[in-house]
Amino acid sequence: DTVRMFLQLAIKELDNGFKGSFHTMTMHGYRAVAKAFEERTHKVLDVKQLQNKYALLKMDWQSWSRIMDSRHGPTGITYNETTCLIQAFDDWWAHYEKVIIPYSSL
Repeated sequence: DTVRMFLQLAIKELDNGFKGSFHTMTMHGYRAVAKAFEERTHKVLDVKQLQNKYALLKMDWQSWSRIMDSRHGPTGITYNETTCLIQAFDDWWAHYEKVIIPYSSL
């Protein structure tokens, strides 16, 4: 729930024009998110923590996008909402590892 709230607050700030380079927020945007997040959750997070979380979520989204990209071959995968796991055949995982491993070394 807190991640969803964080993303909603971040989207609001980005929509308000507090965009930096590479689809990130400006310092003003992060400060506004930190303040709103604290007001709603009573949890104090500093700007660096929010920047780190945003970066991690962005990397997760990029990985998810690569997994779902059918240009690398048929996906044949599903997402199980109950277990929150990706399900795929063994040959898909073998192919995926060949495609994704080179990205990991960047």
